[in-house]
Amino acid sequence: MGAPRLSPMVANWTPVLILLSSVGSSWAVTWVASK
Repeated sequence: MGAPRLSPMVANWTPVLILLSSVGSSWAVTWVASK
């Protein structure tokens, strides 16, 4: 546990990354379906 500040940072960024990945995948599906 060399970086105790990493855990809150990861806890804050995990929902953001999940949201971005879900939005990105849905956008990719829409873009592929429109071609």
